[in-house]
Amino acid sequence: MKMKKKILNLILIASFCLSGVLGLIMHSQTRTISSDGKLKSIKASAVYYPDYIYIDGSIPGNWSNTATLYPWCSGSGTESDPYVIENCVINASNSPSSNGVFIVNSKNEYYQVRNCTVTNAADAGIWIENSSRGEVVDNTLFDNTYGVMLYFYSIDNVISENNIFRSESAIYLSSYCQRNLISNNYINDSSYGMRLQFNYNSFNNITKNTIAFSQSHGIYSSSSNNLSISENEIFESTNQAIYLGASDSCIILKNTIYSNHHNAIFLFGSNLNSISQNIIWNNALDAINLQGTRKNEITGNTIRNNGQDGIDINGLGHHFFISENVIENHSGSAIYFHNGFENVVYKNIIYNNSKGIYSDISTYDNIVYFNTFVENGENADEDSPNNEWDNGLIGNYWSDYAGVDANHDGIGDDPYNITGSGSGQDRFPLMNVEPFVLDSPEDVEYEVGTEGGELNWTVVDYSPFLKSYAIYRDGILLQDDCIYSRYFKISLNIDGLGEGTHTYSFEITDGMDSYIDFVDVSVTNEIPVFTQKPEDLTLNITDSIELNWIFSDISTLDPTFTIYHDGISVVADQSCQPGENISLSLNYLFTGEYAFLIVIQDGYGSSASDIVIIKVLETEEDNSNTSGVLKALNQLSEHLFLSVIIGAIIISIALVLFGLLSRNKRTKHVIAKPISEKKRRLK
Repeated sequence: MKMKKKILNLILIASFCLSGVLGLIMHSQTRTISSDGKLKSIKASAVYYPDYIYIDGSIPGNWSNTATLYPWCSGSGTESDPYVIENCVINASNSPSSNGVFIVNSKNEYYQVRNCTVTNAADAGIWIENSSRGEVVDNTLFDNTYGVMLYFYSIDNVISENNIFRSESAIYLSSYCQRNLISNNYINDSSYGMRLQFNYNSFNNITKNTIAFSQSHGIYSSSSNNLSISENEIFESTNQAIYLGASDSCIILKNTIYSNHHNAIFLFGSNLNSISQNIIWNNALDAINLQGTRKNEITGNTIRNNGQDGIDINGLGHHFFISENVIENHSGSAIYFHNGFENVVYKNIIYNNSKGIYSDISTYDNIVYFNTFVENGENADEDSPNNEWDNGLIGNYWSDYAGVDANHDGIGDDPYNITGSGSGQDRFPLMNVEPFVLDSPEDVEYEVGTEGGELNWTVVDYSPFLKSYAIYRDGILLQDDCIYSRYFKISLNIDGLGEGTHTYSFEITDGMDSYIDFVDVSVTNEIPVFTQKPEDLTLNITDSIELNWIFSDISTLDPTFTIYHDGISVVADQSCQPGENISLSLNYLFTGEYAFLIVIQDGYGSSASDIVIIKVLETEEDNSNTSGVLKALNQLSEHLFLSVIIGAIIISIALVLFGLLSRNKRTKHVIAKPISEKKRRLK
């Protein structure tokens, strides 16, 4: 009997030990489900402090070994699972390569460097050499000689969303770097914002970057062709905002360039380029200056209030096409030709400059026609006798032309004489010019309820006929009137609109020509946001508590709140305001679990809600959440659940085996009894 008890006790002890070990093993491995349905270990997010990082893709296994050995590197190098270097803070002052992160000869792997901070590199915060298919994203780089360096056949890389400060060159491309995308970076207080130099860095795309306070140039390109420079914001550069030297077939498109201390755009020996749809204003010297260049197009730009000339062409600049630009308010000339020839100036609006076009004695064979010259100090001035001011059929509109049009064909009967020693003439001056808009509003987006919104149009129209305009919203006429002046401004308030997109059309006619402009006004309604809200709580039955909420909202109209207790309204439609404290006192709740829900209505149809769970216990001793030890045991029990089940199964099996053993012994005893009785009878 004692032996059976010992066996049973040993089985029970072994079962519990086994279940405990299994539970601890499970508890030590936290795992989750990946997108492909497989279990994977969770890699905890952390910050690492290596002195430097060096990867050479030409060394077999260098990337994979790095990903295995170091917690700051992961991945397998494929397009769907690139190698990732992240969450590193590197002071590179003692780096043997003089770089914080140095990646070289990685042509076959996909890789990323992201969310790292690098400082004090004698060369680059991140140096990429002879490498492709990499991404440098969301890093902070400061006080390095170069922020990011792409060097020697680095192709098809992405440099995006980085913050780069206090560098000699924030982003530097050198020697045959091609097809790289450089986008959405913020660059401040560097000598060069972006620099492309030495041997044909071609087909790179520089877009949507902000470049501020460069001590030299914002974007500097030398011997780099087929660049796309678009939608960048560049301001407060000491030298040119954009410089192209010996760089051909480039596109400079839709950039905003202002308050730079030199020329906004400067081209030297660069040909076949397009400068289009840029907004260039308030720069210290010229908006666009071109020296020794040919076959460039300058179209559709808005050029205003720059310190000297709008467009300055010199150094034998030839075969330019300058069209559809608005050039106004310059102390020099809107367009200045010096040593230029065989250029075309077509359909530009040249307004309120000291000179409209100035052509010096070395300029010849240019053609100027179908332009609008309005209220310039001198509309045109030339010292060369060899330019054409019409195309043989039509000339330009001159606001100071005093001739008449007796046959009403739209062409003045007398020529318009050009000021200067060249004795030039416009033989076919236009009597009427289509209305043009100096300022028209961009599309607008505002929060519902916001006040102070306006649409403004500024129009110039020198037609001798009565002018009229009309404004429509979603096809419904809002405003119309007649206008007698040549220069006028129209404003329209757009407050009080409902949520959605509303299309405004502005239409003006002067009896001969007309103009129409469309503007979309989008009214949004952001939901309220809780800036303070209570956490879920566990209380004793004797405790009292106050729940507090504070919300914010850009705009509201008599907002209200309602609080529900387990689905039943306890406070209904009470007034509230953003930033004010909303409180609810709770006293003497019974044992149990309660849900309190608050709903904020902003008055414009949007709402926000928050729910708080309150657990009330009978006594303080029952409040398991107040004990750190019990908390740990409670968490551990979740991981031990499976091990307990396994232990129970083992115990059950042991008990069954023990029962079978006992039964077997009892059966043998019953069979033996008749045999012993037979022996006794025989005796």
